[in-house]
Amino acid sequence: LAVKKEEKVSLKKEAQERRKRISEHEAALQKEEEERLALVAKKLKEKTELYDKLSDGSLVLKNSDGLDVEFLVDFNAKVKERQENQLSKVNCIDGNPSTSSTPTERAPVIEHYVPDEERREYGVSHMKFASEEEKRQEQIKSLYDMSAETEKMRAKNKAEAEKKARARREKLNALRRRKGLTPSPEPEPELPEIDVSEIPLPIEKPLQLREQKPEREWDRGKGRYNTWIQKQRDERDEEFAPPSFYYQ
Repeated sequence: LAVKKEEKVSLKKEAQERRKRISEHEAALQKEEEERLALVAKKLKEKTELYDKLSDGSLVLKNSDGLDVEFLVDFNAKVKERQENQLSKVNCIDGNPSTSSTPTERAPVIEHYVPDEERREYGVSHMKFASEEEKRQEQIKSLYDMSAETEKMRAKNKAEAEKKARARREKLNALRRRKGLTPSPEPEPELPEIDVSEIPLPIEKPLQLREQKPEREWDRGKGRYNTWIQKQRDERDEEFAPPSFYYQ
């Protein structure tokens, strides 16, 4: 009986120690989870504040080389679009109330490629145009003039080369006739250049005939992909959508 009593006491003591260790481990795990959740909430708050600053245009991040940091969302375009919308609303309010209900057509904004904002490097034949429209048109006209002058020089050089080859061939034939040989054969005439735009395209089948084509078993469901993309775009928050001119 004494042995059984001592065993019961030891077992009870071991159970108490085990429960104590389990409670300590649970408390440590709970504390670690709370710290992790607090850190995640802090990071999300910092990201939200940073995103708001980038969206408002009050903060511009730059790399060590002085260039703007590139994001998947074009914050500058979104800020510009928001400012234009606010400006159009202000103009409608300040204008004549009788005509404010009718949408006013804005002049199309001319956007040109800015070479200084492009990181890619092109070859020597790549020409950089100015941002000013008048100067840009002058540079484009100068480029067309230089292209036309180049074509004229090519045609002139080709005609001179053919003239020299003809004179050389006549001189060679005269020498061959004096020696009693047959004249050299004339070169084959060059084939005219084919205008690709004049080649007729194959006749496209009507849409109804194409839709009547039987669907293969392994192609079923592939047409729903575009529908799924459009559905995702409809459900997307406008705050994370790209600027509207991306779809123009």
